[in-house]
Amino acid sequence: MSNEGTVAFWLKHEHDDWATNDNSYNFGRFQKDELSISALKHPDRTIELETSGPFGQFNFRHPIPECDERGLFVAITWRDSEITLYFNGQLVDTASDSLV
Repeated sequence: MSNEGTVAFWLKHEHDDWATNDNSYNFGRFQKDELSISALKHPDRTIELETSGPFGQFNFRHPIPECDERGLFVAITWRDSEITLYFNGQLVDTASDSLV
């Protein structure tokens, strides 16, 4: 797997109010080669992403921004050991293994 890349996906649940209610949801794990991402929605309306891949291992937990009927668009980019997280096209967090 490359030391540089991007993965993007939508998170959506059958409950229309999933992003704003106080329920927990497990969106499961995406796995391809050495890239692994799992997503959990917590009752406090945050999304937790556990990521591992050529960039190392990082966990993110951030409030869910306003979503439309499509859900939450998540994009993760990485270059070497730095990873950047976007929700609905907006920068949410950047981390590198020197901060872990």
